[in-house]
Amino acid sequence: MAEVRKIDLTCPSCGAEMQISEDQKMAVCPYCRKKLYFAMENGKLTAKEAEERSYGETRGKLRAEAEAEEAEERRKSFRKWKHRLIGIGIFVGLVLAVGLYGEAKKQRVDPFPYVTVEFSGVSGEGKAELKRGNYPASVNEYYLGYQVEPRERLSNGDTVTVQATSDRYRLTKSVEKYTVTGLDSYLSDLDSLDSTKLEMLHSTSLAAIRKTYFPNSISGIKRSEEISAKPVKLVLLSKGNKNVLSDIFEMTYRGPDGKEKTVYQCTRYRNVLFRSGNNTSFDYSTYMATGHSVYLGSTTNDDTASGYDTLEEAVADSRKTSESDMTVTERDE
Repeated sequence: MAEVRKIDLTCPSCGAEMQISEDQKMAVCPYCRKKLYFAMENGKLTAKEAEERSYGETRGKLRAEAEAEEAEERRKSFRKWKHRLIGIGIFVGLVLAVGLYGEAKKQRVDPFPYVTVEFSGVSGEGKAELKRGNYPASVNEYYLGYQVEPRERLSNGDTVTVQATSDRYRLTKSVEKYTVTGLDSYLSDLDSLDSTKLEMLHSTSLAAIRKTYFPNSISGIKRSEEISAKPVKLVLLSKGNKNVLSDIFEMTYRGPDGKEKTVYQCTRYRNVLFRSGNNTSFDYSTYMATGHSVYLGSTTNDDTASGYDTLEEAVADSRKTSESDMTVTERDE
């Protein structure tokens, strides 16, 4: 049988010497009667009083209990917030359900058959205005709102959006788009001149040309007879909302000696603006007959008028401009 080794120790309470077996875990001091426990710490056998060990065990137990309480509090807090979130979800669901039910009960209305959008002004600077019409008895117009965007600086061909809103009605359509049309436009393209516009233009031009006739006699009687007047060329200088339009006529006169004389006379307009609508019209800031004095007969004693001796001279003068970067276009009549 193996011999059990004895170990000498000192009682940590009274300091008395005592001896225990190597495998012994607990003993009572024979002098102070303190209960001692033995344990290996850092490779050395140590003795601790029961109170000290109990304190350590108690402290560990208290720590474990505190940690358990904290865990329980966290579980309680989680359950509390879980219940709150469930309650909030139920409340929100009820509100949405009530709202959807109320929305479904609203009268369905298309807000756009009762309104129109009118455009006015000059293309590039036009404005949009919404006009309300006649609503049926079942629709109260004061519960319908409209917002127009954009409202200003419009050009023909632009798109305007109308947004409709209502707290009372369930709108079957809330957005409608309108194309900008009917704005007055500054002339920038000779191909846009239809027969109606050309007739108005030529009539005004010829009246201005005829006013330049100057009788070269004391009596003031016209001695040259106008045989024909024919528009032959249009010259347009344009840039943005600025333009210069020259309307050139081929004019034939018969002098006192019976001989015919052909000259080219021109009326020049600035800022020509064609107005749309029920009746097409055109406007301009200024106009004048251009050219130098030309004789309407075969001698220097014959009557004169403002004009040019050749078509090339008239066209060259019409192409002159005091502004840079103006686009020049021509059209034969």
